[in-house]
Amino acid sequence: MHKSALGNILIILLFGAIIYLNAVPAPLHLDDFPHLVDNPYIKNLSNPGAIWNHWPSRFFGFFTFALNYATGRIRPEGCRVVNIIVHVMGAVWAYLLVALLAGISGRDKRTSRRITIWTGLVFVCHPVQT
Repeated sequence: MHKSALGNILIILLFGAIIYLNAVPAPLHLDDFPHLVDNPYIKNLSNPGAIWNHWPSRFFGFFTFALNYATGRIRPEGCRVVNIIVHVMGAVWAYLLVALLAGISGRDKRTSRRITIWTGLVFVCHPVQT
């Protein structure tokens, strides 16, 4: 991986941390109760099929809830830290995908670098992602 790509990934990680780490100590609210507190499917990690059958399109999210429950029950801090990590890693994956596609498209390197870093930053910062 190129040195500038690692720098860009660090910038994306830093932006994600700055934007979202203030949410870690917040209490549970709104949809946290039906999805975490009152959700029997996340309370038995030995049956991932139940999580899948509950909501297949949100399996990964509910599976992370089940992992959180298995390791520390319902602790908002743990759930939020995992969610932040997943979200920031998604932004890194978006950055890497666009970098790959920009390299394939034959664009000049300067334009490709701008497109890729802005993609990662918009992905990590945009409110629709939260």
